[in-house]
Amino acid sequence: MEFATLTMSIFDPFYSAFGWIMRILYDLVNNYGLVIILFTILIRGIILLPLNIRSQRSMMKQQAVAPLINDIKRRYGDDKQHVQEETMKVYKEHGVKLTAGCLPMILQLIIIIPIWRSIQAPLRYIMNVSAENLQKVADLLSGEGLLTANQAKGILANNIPLLDALGKSAQSVAEVVNKGWLKMTDLLDMSFLGLNLGATPTISPAKLFGEEMGIYLPLMLIPLLALVTTFLQTKVTEWTSPAQKRLKEQKALAKKNPARQTPDNDPSAAMTSSMKYFMPLMIVFFTFSMPAAMGLYWV
Repeated sequence: MEFATLTMSIFDPFYSAFGWIMRILYDLVNNYGLVIILFTILIRGIILLPLNIRSQRSMMKQQAVAPLINDIKRRYGDDKQHVQEETMKVYKEHGVKLTAGCLPMILQLIIIIPIWRSIQAPLRYIMNVSAENLQKVADLLSGEGLLTANQAKGILANNIPLLDALGKSAQSVAEVVNKGWLKMTDLLDMSFLGLNLGATPTISPAKLFGEEMGIYLPLMLIPLLALVTTFLQTKVTEWTSPAQKRLKEQKALAKKNPARQTPDNDPSAAMTSSMKYFMPLMIVFFTFSMPAAMGLYWV
């Protein structure tokens, strides 16, 4: 089985669910940018917030057992096998899960796929246009020279070229509506505050300073804002984390009393610290690979 087919089959329920939610929001506010913002609030409030709370509790447990872990290291010294075995026993007894600290970040990576697919194929997943009708429209536009053969072939995965093409040809819009393949209400307006959320940000000088400068130069705000807000979010989480506060207190006490050991090698802290820098950089990379609406989700 091909990876693409497998991925589609696994995430199909999420495509439908996310698309359904976005459609309800679009019917309410009739503004694509606001839909993305409201959808982001729902996802982070309903799915990610409970996991963040659970993550903080897990980190607090790890900090609470840190003295026990340090005692194990002192007793067994260089016997790494015994250290690991006894450490795992302590974690198990106190209900500590090492992966809980970065679970919210991992989940964010997982749900990127269905959110991205819903945003890249809004006619299919948000407006619920049938695959058959989308292909008919794509074939018509390809025959008129408004879509390339490759764009027409991949239209079910990416509807944005179709929307762009219809936006340039009122005659084609009238034709597909008269044939019953699309309704006028299906034609999403993807502009928001002067930004085309269907376009993909780029660093290409030809696009940034060429004929399409008005589209692509303003879009550079999206990756920049995504980078800044994601980094600030991780820093705020770090500053307000009870576990981090306790760790700082322990390190402060260790400075006053050098004999006191601190959990320097806490694996959860190491994972959280690495993710703090990895996530913003990864998100910036994605914003230059996906429609700007996806970047707005991360802002």
